[in-house]
Amino acid sequence: MVGKKPVDSGAENRANKIKLRDLNLANDFNVEAAAKLIFRECVHHLRLNLARYCDHRDDIALVQIRIGLRRTRVALKIFKTIIYPETYKKLKKEFRYFGRLLGDASDLDVFLKGMLNKTCPLNGLEATYEELRSCIRLMRDQEQDQIHEAFTGERFQGLLQIFDDWIERDRSLNLGWADTDLSRRAIGPFAVGVISKGRKDLLARGSSIEALSIDDLHNVRKYVKRSRYHLRFFSSLFDQKTLSEGYHLLVQMQDCLGYVNDVREGLKLISVLGGEVRADHISNTLRLMAVIVAKASEDVENHLETFAGLWRQYESYELTEANLL
Repeated sequence: MVGKKPVDSGAENRANKIKLRDLNLANDFNVEAAAKLIFRECVHHLRLNLARYCDHRDDIALVQIRIGLRRTRVALKIFKTIIYPETYKKLKKEFRYFGRLLGDASDLDVFLKGMLNKTCPLNGLEATYEELRSCIRLMRDQEQDQIHEAFTGERFQGLLQIFDDWIERDRSLNLGWADTDLSRRAIGPFAVGVISKGRKDLLARGSSIEALSIDDLHNVRKYVKRSRYHLRFFSSLFDQKTLSEGYHLLVQMQDCLGYVNDVREGLKLISVLGGEVRADHISNTLRLMAVIVAKASEDVENHLETFAGLWRQYESYELTEANLL
């Protein structure tokens, strides 16, 4: 069973996120049944947000599409062993392709809402600051035009239809489940194995946080997201108190590393802006950049300190079969 379908009743509802519905996996589900439910809800979430984005150019829906594409790839990886290799390879490639299309637009939007938000950091330099924001808005709008064309095109619509058809197909057909024995096993122990492996993979990549580069931390963040999705997919199978403890740790860890990554991408955009502004704004641009970067450096330090504390808590966190309902 799943929750009620969200209803879009206009501008008020468009201000709210359309998230993935609750996934209620019964203890008697086998791996195949669980996989089908998860895949169905992933594509349902994508379709709802795609419709809202296409109708309204809604930024919130676009963020949810990016999350949905990433989450679908994680779901495919979870159930990789029961998917024919060629099917897995094709679906993974297509979902990754469309996910990457959203990267630049997302970075530009985050930059406008974060490091280059509406408040000018230096009095008297508002005209230059608005010039910088105008440059970024233009770049973002150009990216979004390309995104709109791609996501309303035949390739993406065809991908969703292929995915729908594949989920419902018989195992005897060409697009089916590769490991019949595994697909019939109980979902509970399988979920524990997925979560445990995800946790170990994450901890292995962040064993010495202080020595990691910004690129390394970005990679750690990917594994934080993956572990978070694991708990999200299988949450109904576990004691909620114990599961929520781990989930909230991962959410906070993701937020901390997300800010660090936003600054990382923002610094790249600042360097781009330096070559885009008019000559009469260059000196003021440099003054603004100095203030923005100094503020970001303080915030990054605070976020990394917070992350280190959360990491130590996560090191002692674990879900086992004893936590299954």
